[in-house]
Amino acid sequence: MLVLRDAIVKMGGFPGGPLELFLHLHGHARASGKQYRVAFVPESVSYERVPGSFADLRNQTLREEQDIARALGHRKSISGGIRAIGWGLPGILAVRLLRPILETAALPLAVVGWLMGWIDPALAGLVLLSTVGIGMVVSMSAVILRELAEFGGSDPNRLAGLFFATIPENLGYRQVRNLWLIAGFFRSATRK
Repeated sequence: MLVLRDAIVKMGGFPGGPLELFLHLHGHARASGKQYRVAFVPESVSYERVPGSFADLRNQTLREEQDIARALGHRKSISGGIRAIGWGLPGILAVRLLRPILETAALPLAVVGWLMGWIDPALAGLVLLSTVGIGMVVSMSAVILRELAEFGGSDPNRLAGLFFATIPENLGYRQVRNLWLIAGFFRSATRK
């Protein structure tokens, strides 16, 4: 996100990270009733460094989750109050905490239910298929949005490679990442 320096100074800088700054800016603009604009810039201006290892990826995920938890912790101090930010923060909470908890709990519960004879094997398979299938839909939606944003022609081989990469991504990495998201959120909640 690109933000004017005056707006950053007015909101008190980056005490809780970029997410909290964004929430402060949005809350202030909505509470004051002033017009503001958020523009989409399709070119890469800057972006976070790509993790070089699995440990770097884990640390980056934990850090992002801690930023979200800190923003939730400061929700009352956000400019314009919690009502000014609308559904943004609850939406982030649902996607980054509630969904991983529910998805992580559903898989072992389905296996235990199947092994104990409480649920039909087809239902246990449906739980696995639905979590993997929805994950693939989300992954491919991100690919499609990126293709639309780049305004360039699509390479069918590249798209096919990305599609087939969603299979192992959603049969292992997604489950590990869910654990990281949960751990990162609760890790920052226990730290002062």
